[in-house]
Amino acid sequence: MGCSMIYKHRKLIICLLISTVFLSGTLYWIKKRLDINIFKSFSLSHTFPFKYIPEYIIKSPRAGDLILNDDFESKIWPQTVWGALWMREKGKVTQRYDSTVNHSRYLLITSDSARDWSYGCLFLIRTDPGDVFYYDGLAGMQGKEARAGLGFATYDQDEKVLAWNFGASQVQPGPMVRIGRRVIIGEGVRYIRFRIAGAGRGQFKFDNIQLIKIKSGKPE
Repeated sequence: MGCSMIYKHRKLIICLLISTVFLSGTLYWIKKRLDINIFKSFSLSHTFPFKYIPEYIIKSPRAGDLILNDDFESKIWPQTVWGALWMREKGKVTQRYDSTVNHSRYLLITSDSARDWSYGCLFLIRTDPGDVFYYDGLAGMQGKEARAGLGFATYDQDEKVLAWNFGASQVQPGPMVRIGRRVIIGEGVRYIRFRIAGAGRGQFKFDNIQLIKIKSGKPE
């Protein structure tokens, strides 16, 4: 009788198990994005099934691909393009979305720290020497000690950091204006991550950010 009941409802049991795993993975992904650590001496990242959830995505774009195009208008939360806001001093930097007079949303980062912070893309981009990328976006800032820029963190084949602000364009004090740069990938760089980074007390505004691969260093 017991076996027949289990057999009869096995589809329901399987669906419940799949739903539980999916929900657990989703909640864990949100936890990682928000940089929440529930236990100081224990991490779920080394246990099943969480150890199989990737920390990031590696993209291999082709020449002409629009890799990033974010106007921050999406109301869907959390967005899948950006990782968690990182800051040297915990609790001193905040990130939110504000609106201009015409109700267009933009990214607003406010820092009450003299130290650095960064807001990087969730994914790495696989590169070859001679690859050419172009990025631009609207950026502006306020604050006597403030400094910020758009650019890349670069990594070698073992994903060890080579540089934090490769190909950076500096944000100028004042209202948002368009900044951008054409960047050529050199020898030894295997991956890049596009990011916004800054330091110092102030407010930093960003909007309409895009990243394009315009040329490949090797034949496709």
